[in-house]
Parts: sequence; C-alpha cells; structure tokens
Amino acid sequence: MKKLLVAAMTVFFIAINSISVKASEMQIVKIPPLENPETISEEIHEDELQMLAILVMAEAGNQDLKGKRLVVDVVLNRVDDSRWPDTISEVINQKGQFSPMTDGGFERAAQTVTQECFDAVSMELESRLDYKIHYFCAGGYGYGEAAYKHQDHYFSY
Repeated sequence: MKKLLVAAMTVFFIAINSISVKASEMQIVKIPPLENPETISEEIHEDELQMLAILVMAEAGNQDLKGKRLVVDVVLNRVDDSRWPDTISEVINQKGQFSPMTDGGFERAAQTVTQECFDAVSMELESRLDYKIHYFCAGGYGYGEAAYKHQDHYFSY
C-alpha cells in the first residue's frame, strides 16, 4: 500500500514541475469515508494533491516543513469532518476559507511551488501531525478554540 502511494506521489512530483494550474480547472473527486482516520484513501486524484501542495505554498511557503505540514492537516481534517465538504478541492474552494483562492495567491504559488510543499502533503498522507486542528490564521487566533502558535500561524480546534 505504501509502495503504491510512494510511486504515485513520485510520478505526481515529477509531473508538477511542468504544469501550470488554475483552481477553476481542478477536478472535484469524492474521498470515501475513512474507517481509520489515520489513513486517507489512496484514490485521491492527482489534481487534488497538486492543488493541496499549491495551497501550502500560497499559505505557508515562508514557513518551515512543520508549518507546511500543519496547513495540510487543516485541509485533510476538514475533509474528514462532516461540517466541511468531502473533497480537498471543495474544502480549498469553499467561500471565505483560504484567501489565496480569491486574491491571486494560488495562481502565483502554482508558478513557485517547491518540493518541500509536496513533501509536506506526502508526509501528512502517511501520518498527520495533528488530527484535531481545523483553522489557522496569521497574526492571531481567528476561529475555533485556540490551540497553539507555530511560526507565523495560529492554529485552532
């Protein structure tokens, strides 16, 4: 199972270096409900993972690897939670949730996304750092119950 995921992610990482993407061109793919919340489906479409890596660049490109991984956790935890949409792309595109989706930051990040952003996605697909966080904000706590600060981001439950 892990070998298949690693092989798929390797192809995915190679492909991203030559692709320019707009959020509106991403496919929406349903992720089946998870029996074990520590394991996310291997059937997530490449577009979903690419979109997540680009969002990580847009939101946390100036953060360390842990900061990038925590942003991934926010998205994946929302996918797993019935209060949010069921796919990565739907969570990311949900109105008012991620400012890079409306301010041009996503499109700019698509041109500069780094391998570390893809590494953060890959690591969190294998094992998340935090299964409870649902929000993050720069400059102070925004929504939810305050959890902790890591570098420039404040994370909440």
